[in-house]
Amino acid sequence: MQPTNHHVTTFLNFGSIGPWFRIRLRNLLSPDTPLVLKASFVPHTFRKIVSRRRYSRELLAYSLRLQALNFSSSWFLANYGKWRWFCRKEGLAEKNLRVLEIGSWEGMSAHFFLSHLPLANLVAVDTWMGSEEHSVDPQELFARFQENTKEFGSRLDFRRMTSDSFFESLRSGELDFEPFDLIYVDGGHSFDQVQRDAANAWMAVRDGGFIAFDDYLWEMFPDAPSNPGQAINALLREKQGQYRLVDCTSQVLVQKVLPR
Repeated sequence: MQPTNHHVTTFLNFGSIGPWFRIRLRNLLSPDTPLVLKASFVPHTFRKIVSRRRYSRELLAYSLRLQALNFSSSWFLANYGKWRWFCRKEGLAEKNLRVLEIGSWEGMSAHFFLSHLPLANLVAVDTWMGSEEHSVDPQELFARFQENTKEFGSRLDFRRMTSDSFFESLRSGELDFEPFDLIYVDGGHSFDQVQRDAANAWMAVRDGGFIAFDDYLWEMFPDAPSNPGQAINALLREKQGQYRLVDCTSQVLVQKVLPR
């Protein structure tokens, strides 16, 4: 199923945030959640709504462009306005960026970054084997990713491996390593995997670079501490004083700022 105007209409609807807001606050209200995240959630949510409205025409045009490709889901589009606000605020479209994506699925987020950041190069890391919540044909999924991103040519480098193996290859020198400017973390959703990806992303991003964690409020596992949010909280508690919070809604976006 390709993105449709129905998807766009849903994301632009103020009312659509109501059930999400009521159901997915358990992690945010945890005593382990850093105070800065709790204090920022409501104003950042309103900012996200404003950005959604502001970039609604762009979103419609982009969604129509995606209809020529082969996407079965359009989750990333729910955050389109927020990402456009962020990219514009930081002037990212004018910068030569190294972007790392942990978890690429069908390639929609990679497509967004490479479309809207024309000077960027992106490394996509995924096994394309699916995950706990999705049963897929790996070869079909990988072929779909390749088809959806082929227009970007050499600006896209993909690594078909686990994120753990990728980061180990960076540490060992097997892969050339230069710190990334932006890392988007959307891989495995278990606490242990998110915790490892978060720690490795912190290691791999440059001082002044950005890390985005998807699915902060996502809950698949019945045991709340097993979900991604608590792993993200753990990293931010450990790195207190070493980052600037940019966004806290369904995603958490921070800038790594080491003390001088």
